[in-house]
Amino acid sequence: MAVVTASAVSTGKAYCPGHITGFLASASNLGWSSKKYSDKRSYLNMGSTGAGLSIGIGLSSFVKVCEKRDDCTRTTYDVYINGSKTNSNIEVSKSVLEKYTRLFRKKSYHIQVEHETSLPIGYGLSSSGAAALSLSYALNTALKVGLNFEQAAQVAHCSEIECRTGLGSVLAQYVGGFELRCAMGAPGVGMAYRIPSFNKQDLKVVILCLSPMSTKKLLIQKNTRLNGFGEKMLEQLKTTRNISDFLEMSFEFANTLGLIQGKSRVLAKKLRSHGFGCSIALFGNTIFSIVKSSHVVDVEACLKGNGGTLLVCDIDNQGARIIDG
Repeated sequence: MAVVTASAVSTGKAYCPGHITGFLASASNLGWSSKKYSDKRSYLNMGSTGAGLSIGIGLSSFVKVCEKRDDCTRTTYDVYINGSKTNSNIEVSKSVLEKYTRLFRKKSYHIQVEHETSLPIGYGLSSSGAAALSLSYALNTALKVGLNFEQAAQVAHCSEIECRTGLGSVLAQYVGGFELRCAMGAPGVGMAYRIPSFNKQDLKVVILCLSPMSTKKLLIQKNTRLNGFGEKMLEQLKTTRNISDFLEMSFEFANTLGLIQGKSRVLAKKLRSHGFGCSIALFGNTIFSIVKSSHVVDVEACLKGNGGTLLVCDIDNQGARIIDG
């Protein structure tokens, strides 16, 4: 039966940048080989440490809350991605919606969620984290739940952990910029800080998305190899705070885990031979480089003609935020 609703009684809109994880220093052992982790109270303490950067393309979530005109006493919802109603790739959105439904029991509503994204889904650009965090901010506004930004981000983080779609993306996207994550956990529990010196540099991120990859599958396969491998890298990067060091560390990390294969290996070799540091976004078959604006054309020349989706963007130094209007 179709849900009959009145016009929207409230709305909320928020934006979250995509994110590239360069390397992980440590990650929670979630027992992901079988069922979902049972102690949901511990989700706040789970996550990963490492380094990455938020990028200048992302995902917006627009929420319309409508009063229901039928006799159903439960809150219902529909989710759209770029204008199309869908049940695919919305697991983390459903998790966030269900958490807010439990928070808000005063009245039954029908909630319409519209995700507008310029992020290719499944390519290691943290589209699920962007969906979870922007949706949590938008729902908090529309439903007038009264959470602060940190608390709303914690809801998103727990949904990412629960759905096994990421480990540290929400914390990174909450902070924004080129970030170092030094303690795992949700915002307010984990610790991450942005390196502000990169705000003043004329840097561009050049990205080639080659093929999609399942984050959930890769985290299950690689989880036991992650812990401790990147700790020395993180400690060194705390001191140098150098983007070239970051790219080299990221390449070493991905290469050691066997993630740079086939066409991505050929392209990485070509970029490095031309003096451009590069690596693979974790976790996706997506090659990226960070260069000065004057070198973008040269990097594009190395990558063009190999299929995939080529993107050029800034580093996003704001992180997730509410959009007015």
